[in-house]
Amino acid sequence: MKAAETFKGNIEIVSDSGSVDLRSIYDIMILGLEKGDSITVRVAGDGAGDEAFGKKLAELFETEFDFPPQD
Repeated sequence: MKAAETFKGNIEIVSDSGSVDLRSIYDIMILGLEKGDSITVRVAGDGAGDEAFGKKLAELFETEFDFPPQD
């Protein structure tokens, strides 16, 4: 969530359980994500830096939260 504070656009996490805004810890908890679950991180902002920011978030999930590596 700290990393998301710097991004002005929309940040969405998509899993088999649904999709939520990354800035809502309550919504993330409702997804019920567990170790080994696959997710998609979607970012949409002004276009400048969107891809780099999305990769940064994906890296955080892979290294800090033990999600599988991105494709």
